[in-house]
Amino acid sequence: MSLGYAEKLSFKEDVGGSLGAPEVFDAATELAQSIEKLIQLVSEARSIIAFTGAGISTSTGIPDFRGPNGVWTAQKLGTALPKATVEFANAAPSLTHQALLALHGTGKLKYLVSQNVDGLHRRSGFPAAALAELHGNCFLERCSTCGATFTRDFEVETVGFMETGRFCEVQGCRGPLTDTVLDWDDALPAKELKEAELRAKHADLAICLGTSLQIRPACNLPLRTVRVYKDRPQAGKLVIVNLQRTQHDKKALTSGGLVIHARTDDVMRGLMAGLHMQVPEYKRLDTFVLEVALIEQEAKRVKSPMTMTEKIIANHSDSSVVRPGSNIWTRVDKLMTHDVCGPGTFGIFQKEFGENAEVWDRERVVLMPDHYIFTSDERANRNVDILRDMAKRYNIKYFYDITDRSDFRANPDYKGVCHVALAQEGHCKPGEVMFGTDSHTCNAGAFGQFATGVGNTDAGFILGTGKLLIKVPPTMRFEMVGQMPPYLLAKDLILHIIGEISVAGGTYRAMEFSGEAISNMSMEERMTICNMVIEAGGKNGMCPPDETTFDYVTQRTSEPFEPVYADSAAQYVESFRFDVSKLEPTVAAPHSPDNRKLARECRHVKIDRVYIGSCTGGKTEDFMAAAKLFHAAGQQVWADVYALPVPGCGGKTAAQIFEAAGCITPAAPSCAACLGGPRDTFARMNEAQVCVSTTNRNFPGRMGHKDGQVYLASPFTAAASALAGHVADPRDYM
Repeated sequence: MSLGYAEKLSFKEDVGGSLGAPEVFDAATELAQSIEKLIQLVSEARSIIAFTGAGISTSTGIPDFRGPNGVWTAQKLGTALPKATVEFANAAPSLTHQALLALHGTGKLKYLVSQNVDGLHRRSGFPAAALAELHGNCFLERCSTCGATFTRDFEVETVGFMETGRFCEVQGCRGPLTDTVLDWDDALPAKELKEAELRAKHADLAICLGTSLQIRPACNLPLRTVRVYKDRPQAGKLVIVNLQRTQHDKKALTSGGLVIHARTDDVMRGLMAGLHMQVPEYKRLDTFVLEVALIEQEAKRVKSPMTMTEKIIANHSDSSVVRPGSNIWTRVDKLMTHDVCGPGTFGIFQKEFGENAEVWDRERVVLMPDHYIFTSDERANRNVDILRDMAKRYNIKYFYDITDRSDFRANPDYKGVCHVALAQEGHCKPGEVMFGTDSHTCNAGAFGQFATGVGNTDAGFILGTGKLLIKVPPTMRFEMVGQMPPYLLAKDLILHIIGEISVAGGTYRAMEFSGEAISNMSMEERMTICNMVIEAGGKNGMCPPDETTFDYVTQRTSEPFEPVYADSAAQYVESFRFDVSKLEPTVAAPHSPDNRKLARECRHVKIDRVYIGSCTGGKTEDFMAAAKLFHAAGQQVWADVYALPVPGCGGKTAAQIFEAAGCITPAAPSCAACLGGPRDTFARMNEAQVCVSTTNRNFPGRMGHKDGQVYLASPFTAAASALAGHVADPRDYM
């Protein structure tokens, strides 16, 4: 009979690690105390990651590798290989396998990383989406053409990603199948390893079960949980359950965790009893029925590819596949509301759910006053007071309050414009669903997040239920290729796109942006792109998450996330391709965002003022872009310039550069003149003037006076126009 992977891959001396280490058993009283502490650690944890090795399968009749009676130990000593007590293909999951399945069902165990290739985690029913089999699976084949996977009830004969002689069973494919098990010289799968690293970093408790923690790099993954990060000053804890001592035992103890020398089944049995949980009984399905079901499921997945938006909605619903036009109940990760819509949202919630009702999740609601803040208008100020009352009444965790409007620095909780602050405060995460009572909530799509605006009624319903019925939008694809010239910014690109498709061209459609130009953008530039999809009528914007995304997000939150990507065969209602290297600085002339003009074509337009700010054009990089142009020009502006203070360049702060150029800066950040507001709002147009603005809309009256004229532009173009006194091309000052 076969021992599978173990006898196909003999131990290699140059791989390192010891063999035949003696087994250690804790005394009964010590074991009982350790299990009690483990119960406490699991109860207190919010996000657990588990790491498993061969030791969790020995009770099923499968020998381990490195133990005194392990396969590799016998190989090295030249003794007879240990006898398995069960056919490899007939092994049933152990109590530990089943207990891990139950823990995942509670929501605490977020992810499981296994070095085992015996397939018992999948056989137990553990979901593949929450499982990384780093070394492969002896019972899994993968199509080298379409990527479909097939679970077998027999052991796949080869290792090292070799062709098995069988072919894909997905209709229309017939690609060759390969095994999924690593040979010694094969690198760990990059995608699974990266996901495991991120999950380990985000976990507050790592539990290692039945692994000697010797094979690199997998053995060091648990250490990511116990490290201190800039965005997570509180390190997690590490628990090691193994019959041999490991190199990380000391780290586990110093982290406040545990080292337990006992059989994993005994420990997990005690843990489940202490948590008052039942270990689910393993029931093996008829292999033919199971195989047919898996083939049909995989065929459905491959034949029903989805876009990013469709995948996220499907992942937050009870449907494995969704299609445009379907009405889907969608679970919500975050709901944001601000001072303009927040009072109405809570009013509807209280009316429909009752005065004694509680919000569905106080940690998923974000309250951000930002619109009409620095004003003497009593009604505007009252809105902020109502938000404060609601935050206190419902114990909302994330309320970014402002109490002293005379000096915003006296308000450490106040963060400014909501869509920028949502990202800066770690509320934007790949793969999640966010709704906000503001049309520019689509800004968060830059992070690979489904984010869109809703009205007060929908928001009130979400407050009470945590879900919303939405129609799945069709997706448009925009591929941005080429290198961005130094005089272009993301604002130029999105104005060009809106000018191309019109303000109605994306009506109730998702707009997915990809390509070299997007990949090379910073997160703030991607936010600019996604922010203005609503100006094209779009439901939401979307950029594929990548290393830039992950770096930004993990510096701001330790919460886990699951990025998604469009399938290669995803269906798009329309596709566009733009070479950004051929684009020029662009503006949108009054009175529509799709009234596209080149900046150099509008040099005849004299201006009265320039406004640099808003969720679209008021991020740190936007101010820095304008400041750099002012600094390089070294001259005073010809028009009134209103801008917000931010850190600077060239040994000066941006505020100093703005001041030297003759700009007017407010005392505090807010939405300000972007949407007019009360008459005393900073930079509001109270008379008919011509303005170049980095904002997102130029409808009549948008920034105040109904006869005002607004030219939408990038921070570069806005700064150049301020220097020239007319709409100008930034290349004139570079």
